[in-house]
Formats: sequence, structure tokens, C-alpha cells
Amino acid sequence: MKKIVRWLILAGGIILLLCLGFMIYKSWTVKETLKTSVVAITAQNQKTYTPGQKILADDFEVLEKHENEKSLRLHSKEFTIQPDMAAETGDVTSVTITKVSDPSVTCTVDVKNQRVEVASFDVGYPNLTDVKATLYSNGELAFTGSGNVKNFEKKKMPWTTFEGARNHPIVSVVFEDGVMPVSMDYWFTGQKELKNIDVIPSSVQSMEDTFAECTALKTGPDWSRCESLTNLKGTLSKDTSLTYVYPIPSGVTVLDEICNGCTSLEAAPDMSGAAGVLYMQASFAGCVSLYDVSLPINVQNLSNTFSGCLNLETAPEIPATVVSMNNTFKKCSALKHASKIPSGVTDLSNTYAECPKLCGTLEIDANPEKYNGFLSKAVVSVSLNLTGASSVLDLLGLTKDETADITVNGNIPTKNGA
Repeated sequence: MKKIVRWLILAGGIILLLCLGFMIYKSWTVKETLKTSVVAITAQNQKTYTPGQKILADDFEVLEKHENEKSLRLHSKEFTIQPDMAAETGDVTSVTITKVSDPSVTCTVDVKNQRVEVASFDVGYPNLTDVKATLYSNGELAFTGSGNVKNFEKKKMPWTTFEGARNHPIVSVVFEDGVMPVSMDYWFTGQKELKNIDVIPSSVQSMEDTFAECTALKTGPDWSRCESLTNLKGTLSKDTSLTYVYPIPSGVTVLDEICNGCTSLEAAPDMSGAAGVLYMQASFAGCVSLYDVSLPINVQNLSNTFSGCLNLETAPEIPATVVSMNNTFKKCSALKHASKIPSGVTDLSNTYAECPKLCGTLEIDANPEKYNGFLSKAVVSVSLNLTGASSVLDLLGLTKDETADITVNGNIPTKNGA
């Protein structure tokens, strides 16, 4: 029995010495490896993430490879990850790993995004199978394939009308490079959970009501590549969370109702390069937060364009091409400063109606055919003087309420003065 015990003690001692020797060797190997240069890092991550989920450095196993072909594992504090949130779209999120002590040492690893196909539709034109629209469980609608997309009737898009569509709202939209639709009219009208939109394909020419009533959308689509885009009628109307709209492309001619009822929008999009825009009926009507605006240089129709913009204090410069200004600034209750009305305007009906703070000087060169209610319920407890080359200044001044302090070249307007 004692002999067995002695053998066990001896074996245990030998094992202990071997372990100690291994630890010493490993420590020495690590030290020697650290003396050599790092040639690369590699990373693994076996987790699957939901859209927008936080990605942690601890989720990765990162190894750095040295010149001596030995690899050492990095602690999560020894590297950074970017991005640190799972992508809203796609089947993977590409994450870049960077070593803290040497930012030139990086690698990229794709981590899995959780998504399952819900429904798929053949939507190509003229061949249906050329383009496929696939809806996934994460709310992503992906257009893949190549070529044009079939036109659909309003409210009859296959991705919004299939059985179970109500249980699978669209959150994100992406386009594969080969997908080249000509029209996107009505595609996503009323998709109240839509938040993310891929860059619009360069082939698109019309986007009427495309994202209308998408109340969760904060940033409008990037249409900067769309040189052939002409129609943006109602594209973003009633998007009540919208705060930014990309500059209007140069080929656009129609902006009617583009942002009508966008109650969170404070600044109108840059339209300085949109020389082709002619029509802006009700473009920003009801944009109660809007205060920063300008107009394209060749616009003709400004009917109701800024009506109900409660925070607009200064009217933008009116281009010489404008013909219609009926209701343009109606119910702009904060508006103080008007802009010169050019000679070509033929309709001034209710242009400044219900603008109680309008004051100072309003220069008018136009001789409008219509001017009913031009200054109705305007100029309350302030004063306004009408000047300019117009031959009907007195008649325009007489559209005021009886108590409004409005003069024409410093004089009280009269019918005989017209």
C-alpha cells in the first residue's frame, strides 16, 4: 500500500513538473512572440443579431498572427469594432476589427443578421422573373435581379397586399445594383413603419406618392443619382417625422405636394440646382415647423405652396417666372416680411390672407386678374405699405379688413386711386 502511495506521489510530482515546465515554456513563447511584429489579425463571431442590436467586442475571438507564425489571442480591450450595431438590412453586418496599439492592423468579419424569408414576388418587366422582391422577417424588402419593374395600380403592390402583409410591415428597402425601375409611383404609400431606404436607382423617372404617409421616416431617400427623375408629386407628403430631404435633382419639373403636411420639417430641400421645376402647388402646405425656405429659379405655380406654415417669418424671393400665387402664404401666422411680387403674376387670390403679423413694405409689380382676399384678415395691430409698379395697388389694398392699417404709397387706398 505504501509503495502505491509513493508511486502516486512520484507520478503527481512528475505531472506537476511537466505542467510547470509547460507553463514556463508557454510564458517564454509568448514573450518571444511579442518581440516579433504582428503581420495580421483574424476574428470569428458565431452569434446572430437582430436589426439594430448592439454588437460587443466580447462577442469576437480575435487572434493576432506574428512573424514567427505564432498566434496570440487579444483581449476585448485590445481592439475596437466598427460598427457596433447590427445592420438594419442584409444577411450580414460587416464589422472592422482594429488593434488599439496599432490602428494599421485591421481585419473585417461578417456577422450574421437574423432574417427569414416571409414572401417573394416576381415583379420584373417585361419578364416577371427578371426582378424579384423578397420580404424578410426583419422587415427588409429586397429587390434583386436586373432590369425594369412592372407598374402596379395604387394600393395594389404585391408586397403590401399578400395574405399576412399586415403582420409583416416593411421597415427597410434595398435595391441590388441591376434593378432599374422607371416608375416607383405609390410603391410604399402608407407604410407607417418604414425607416430606412436604400439609394434610389438612377433609372427612376417618377416617384408620385412613393413614400407618402410613411410616418416613421425621418430622412428622405437619396435620389442624387436620378438624372432622369421628373415627377416628385406627393413623394413625401404627410411624413410627420421627416426632418431632412435630399437636394432636388436638376431634371425634376413637378414638386406639387412633395412635403405637404410634413409637420417636423424645419428646412426645405435645396432647390438651387432644380432649374426645371415649374409646379409647386401645396409643396409645403401644413409644414407647421418650417422656417427655412427658398425657391427654384424658374417655378411658375406657387398655389398654396406655403399655406399653413405657422413658423415661417420671411417669405422667400419670388422668381420672375411665377404666374400663380393664390393662397401661397395663407395662414402663415408668423409671417412678417413679404417679398417683391413680380410683374408676371396673374393670380393673387388670398396670397397673404390670415397673415396677421405681415408688416413693413410690400412691393408689387403685378397687375393680377384675380386678387380676391389678397390681404383678408391680414395685418393685425401692425402696418403695411404697398408700393411698386402695379396699376391696381389700391384695389389690392382694399382687400384688407376694415380695421387693418394698410396704405398705398403712404396713402389710404381708394377705389378711385386704382
